[in-house]
Amino acid sequence: MSNTWLRQFPSIVLAALVSSQVAAQETAPTAPESEPAPAPRGQVEEIVVTGSYIRGTPENAALPVDVTSLDDMKDVGAPSIAELIRNLAYTSGNLAETNQFGAGGGGQAQEGVLTVNLRGLGSARTLVLINGRRLAPSDAVGSDLSILPKSAIGRLEVLKDGAAALYGSDAIGGVANFITREDFEGFEISASEQFVRKSNGDHEVALIGGWGNERLHLMAAFEWSHRSELRFRDRGWGLIPREVNPQGGWSGIGNPARVFPVGPFAFGTNVQPDPECNSLGGSLGGTTCFFQYTFYDNLAEEQNNYKGYVEANYEFSDTMKLHVEGIYGLMDMPNWKSSPSYPPQSLFGPDRFIPVTHPGFADMITQYPGFVPAGTVGGFVIGRAIGSQGRLPDGSPLSAKRRTEQWRFAARLTGEIFDGISWETAFTYAERERLLGGEDTRTERMAFALDGLGGAGCDPGTGTPGAGPCQYFNPFSNAIQRSAINGAVNPRYNAAVANSPALFDWLITKNSSVNTNKLFVWDGVFSGQVPWFELPGGEIGWAFGTQVRREVYELQLSDSVNLAVEPCAFSDPLSVTRGNISQANFDLCQNGLANVTGPFSFLSGTNEQYFKRVVWGLFGEISLPFHEMFDAQFALRYEDYGGAVGSTVDPKLSLRFQPFEWVTLRGSVSTTFRGPPQSFLANRTTTLQFIPPTNAFKAVDVVGNPNLKPESAFTSNVGTVFEWEGLYASLDYWRFDFQDPFQTESAGQIVGAYTTIGGAIPVALGGTLPAGHPAGCQLTPNAGGFVGWGVDPANPAADAARCAGLRNHIAFAPAADLPANLVRVDTNIINGSNIVTSGLDFYLQYEFEVLDGSLSIGSQGSYRLDYRSKDFVDIAGFLLQTGGDFNGFLNDNASPFQPLPALKTDVFTKFSRGSHTATIVGHYITSYTDQLPPVNTITLQPLDKVDNFFTVDMHYVVRLFDESMALSFSIMNVGDKEPPLAGTDLNYDPFTHDGRGRMFKVGLTYTWQPD
Repeated sequence: MSNTWLRQFPSIVLAALVSSQVAAQETAPTAPESEPAPAPRGQVEEIVVTGSYIRGTPENAALPVDVTSLDDMKDVGAPSIAELIRNLAYTSGNLAETNQFGAGGGGQAQEGVLTVNLRGLGSARTLVLINGRRLAPSDAVGSDLSILPKSAIGRLEVLKDGAAALYGSDAIGGVANFITREDFEGFEISASEQFVRKSNGDHEVALIGGWGNERLHLMAAFEWSHRSELRFRDRGWGLIPREVNPQGGWSGIGNPARVFPVGPFAFGTNVQPDPECNSLGGSLGGTTCFFQYTFYDNLAEEQNNYKGYVEANYEFSDTMKLHVEGIYGLMDMPNWKSSPSYPPQSLFGPDRFIPVTHPGFADMITQYPGFVPAGTVGGFVIGRAIGSQGRLPDGSPLSAKRRTEQWRFAARLTGEIFDGISWETAFTYAERERLLGGEDTRTERMAFALDGLGGAGCDPGTGTPGAGPCQYFNPFSNAIQRSAINGAVNPRYNAAVANSPALFDWLITKNSSVNTNKLFVWDGVFSGQVPWFELPGGEIGWAFGTQVRREVYELQLSDSVNLAVEPCAFSDPLSVTRGNISQANFDLCQNGLANVTGPFSFLSGTNEQYFKRVVWGLFGEISLPFHEMFDAQFALRYEDYGGAVGSTVDPKLSLRFQPFEWVTLRGSVSTTFRGPPQSFLANRTTTLQFIPPTNAFKAVDVVGNPNLKPESAFTSNVGTVFEWEGLYASLDYWRFDFQDPFQTESAGQIVGAYTTIGGAIPVALGGTLPAGHPAGCQLTPNAGGFVGWGVDPANPAADAARCAGLRNHIAFAPAADLPANLVRVDTNIINGSNIVTSGLDFYLQYEFEVLDGSLSIGSQGSYRLDYRSKDFVDIAGFLLQTGGDFNGFLNDNASPFQPLPALKTDVFTKFSRGSHTATIVGHYITSYTDQLPPVNTITLQPLDKVDNFFTVDMHYVVRLFDESMALSFSIMNVGDKEPPLAGTDLNYDPFTHDGRGRMFKVGLTYTWQPD
């Protein structure tokens, strides 16, 4: 069966089923129509599942809703929320593990953040609910699940197609609804220990208690979990030679470094690497000393999570009920680890030049005769403040804080106006506060320190270089006593020219930001059945209501990254006197006209932000049981964002046809609309990204866009469910068509477009390209009058405009516009290229009796057919890269998308007998391709394929003492499979694979419930 036929099939079916794009909402499916993950289904009582305000019966199910019950989770060792989400076959690109490189989210660091990303559409397009109520979202990545106490969760319901007609625009890709154990009575305590090699393990303790009488029921749950640090260097694949993966955490800007001598000779012709490059843990390649910064990084960060949940349910009467709930979560990551310092982005700036009279430079020339050529008067040192030495005194990495605090309060009052008509009013207040700590080298202080005027007690205006409190910063290896990377002691170390810890503390200063999201929601809903008319299949159900959401976003900054306080790299007038910056450029920055990036050599500053808006909507739905075999549901929602964003009307239609008891056909179509998150409208953050044309990591600034338009999508789903005795099977085709999706321009695409536009330059426009210059844009005339254009010599004006537009994104060092001289890249959040993606979800299970027990075998998975995008352009409309199908690709540095393996599937078997349950689950992820792979310089083979990954988990649960106590034993990744090698900075794909290896877990649960 070809993919072409599969893409056409749903259109044929939907054309027969649907004559309107009016939408409807789904009601509750039966438990067998819910495909749990990853283990076989548990028996779930008749429930009203996520997706409708109409109180229907399970037989009215129309859409694919996946239900994972508490028993399902217990049977597979009570996985963490992160593990549960990762193992869902229809998710990809989730945030949960090492998120600091390429995590997306508008440039914000996402360590410690946990998201669910349905279909790989982006976690901000999946709406997360708790008991049907929202959390305060992170604008960049949607809802953060780190608030959820696992012990309070009774089941997870996932609606796998668009649900904007009921829930609003955030549900563009689907809904994940966590339902609590509201009827629990008694007391339960559980504890678990997960053993991870080379780690102190992960610990968890949880309590839940419930009590009730005829009218009142109370439930409370508390949870503490600890995750231990796991370093990359403690996995054999974590640190590999540069020759195998040149991108694998290697930077050409390290310490030891390299020097570009300046003298009576051509600049750049006598580049010298530090002589101790290899001996101190670097890797010499040509004249570059490479530094593997991931030596200092962690595969898993140390973190503590504290969570609490309380709820109360009170019945005023048989018809009026009150539900109140509160939830609190704290994710505390006290020591996020990273490279001990960041690289400077201006490689030939004033904070890089060292005169030959510098004591450290002079000592290097003495110890290594011929280190630089005769006549050298100074040099530019291409390196970072701290590299292989690590932070003094113990060689440690950079350590910063990550902290996320969330709380939410919700209340719902329900009742009846009169018999048959129900009403509901509810309000929710939620808040999320995210603290990001960091530090970086100050550009101006480094320039002073290279001149011997560094240190907290030194006055650069009156001090004497290298005398008293004024200190020199020495960037050479003779300042390194011992390498933290390989433990080597440097025999050429000279204490007289070494750097003091106090000097590092002065050069590298801390900064912080706090992002706060606040959400207030009010809902009012009426529902019932039409009393005077009944269809052959039953009563007509209806519901209508309104929702008001008030959203607030606030960004608070420490002074050092607040451009309103410190806008410039050079703020001391003495920097002009010493020639570190011209008076004109100094004035431009001080007046906010140019070069306003803040005081740090890598991180860009930004501005504090405060946004608020009110979104309100009206919605209605109707259930039409035309026949006991056929029913339809329609829904319609009007939502208004106000201002420039505007309003939308989004319909949905879902149909269900059951010609026989053992087979059901279902289908749906809907539209959706999403306004731009508030932080996307104006903000500026900095990330470190690998830029292929430069073969290096560079600072990439992500800039907000006040002119963003809303994004929209047309979604469709068609499927079938088959049940026959112990056999259950389902197959669903899904499709999403996006218009104007929110995207961040790709820095790699921008630089690639600027530096690699091919074509000969006509003689009339200046002749051939200068030697060594790429066949791309070059707008600065050289001595011979050369001006370079792009690929169309017949239309030089258009190409000149394109080159100028691309050049506006890129800051180069004062030298020529060569990739090696690139300083940083500006990228914008834009309405990007239209996207179409489609695929198949499947589930198969057969259950039968054997050996006085029950045996279930089966498989479930999701196969993505395509993920097609139109051409990529920048904010001005200039072509960056042609579009295509990005399904089955790693998409690292090649596109704005995350990894998209085509197939993700599980196979499982579960045997239950008496008090014993054993489960085996195999997880398979297919191989996929890297479009821009680094090349293994030993074999000269590109790392263009990420191999398939198959792991097996085994779980055993025994229930003792009349099932009041349960012991669980689990082995995850039984074969201790290493994640497949990927040509990324981490040597693997953290969005798709788990790199921790084989893990053992032991759990104990004691439950007491009243008779």
